Amino acid sequence: MWATAAFTPAATTATMSVGTMSVTTVMAPAAISTAGAIGAGAIAGGAAGFAAGTSIAAFSGESLGDSLKAGGRGAFAGALSGGFAAYGSSFGAFGRIASAAAGGCGAGKASGGSCRTGATYAGMAAALTVSLEHWSSYRVTVNTAKSGAVVKQADTVIHSEDASTMGISIFAPKDSPLIGRTINGLSQQELDILAPDNKSTILGSLEKGYRISRASEGGWAFQKITRYLPGANGASVQHDFQASYFNLGPAMTKATIPPSFYLSYEAMGVRNYSYLARNLEEDL
Repeated sequence: MWATAAFTPAATTATMSVGTMSVTTVMAPAAISTAGAIGAGAIAGGAAGFAAGTSIAAFSGESLGDSLKAGGRGAFAGALSGGFAAYGSSFGAFGRIASAAAGGCGAGKASGGSCRTGATYAGMAAALTVSLEHWSSYRVTVNTAKSGAVVKQADTVIHSEDASTMGISIFAPKDSPLIGRTINGLSQQELDILAPDNKSTILGSLEKGYRISRASEGGWAFQKITRYLPGANGASVQHDFQASYFNLGPAMTKATIPPSFYLSYEAMGVRNYSYLARNLEEDL
C-alpha cells in the first residue's frame, strides 16, 4: 500500500507537527496524484512550521517582525520536511526513509541547525515507522482516538485503531452483538451478560449495580488521555499488538509499556521535531 503512486480516498488529510504544534490540511474528495500528496504534505508542514516558529518567538518576547521572520524560517523547514516525507511514501520503504532523511537535512539547515543531525533524526523516525507498520499492519500516527473504548471480540487485540485503546480490554464472545459497542454506553443488563468473562473490569452486580473499572479501557482517565494526547492511542495500539505477538503475561505486558511507547513516539518524529523547534528558539 505504501508504494501506491495515486489513490482516491473519500477525504485526504495531511498532518505535520513541529515541536508542540500540529496542523492538519484537509483536501476535498478527488484523485490525488503523487504531486498532490507532496503538495499537501508541504502545505501542512509549512503551516505547522510557521505556527511553531512564530509561537516560540512570541513567547520568548520577540517583536512582531522577529516573530514573523522566525515563522518564515519554520514554514520553510516544515514544508521541506513534509513535502519530502510525502514524496517518499510513493516509493516504498526505501524511498520513504531516504526522502524523509533528505527532508530532515533541508529542514535542519533551514531551522538553523545541522543537515546531518536533521537527516539522522528524520531518517531514524521513518525507519522505525516503516518497521513498526510492516510488522503490525497498524499505523504509527499522532492522531487521537476518534471514539470511546469499545467491547472487543474474545481472542482479538484491536477492534478499531480509531477507538480508545488504553487500559485492560473488555471482551465479548465471538458473534456477540455487543462487539464494537461503546463500553460506557452499555446498559446494566448488557454489563451483566459480559461480567462473567470480565471479572477484573466489570465490577459489582446487577442487584447493586455494575461499574467499569478505572483500569479498563473504559476508564475515564485512559479515555481522556487517548482522546486528547497526540500519539497516545497509536502507541497503545502498537503496544497491544506487540504484547499479543509475544504472548506476554500480565506482568510483562505492563513492564513493556514504557519501551513500547518510547519506540512509537520516536517513530512519530518527536526527537526530530523537537530538534527543529530548539533550533528555531536558539536562533532568536
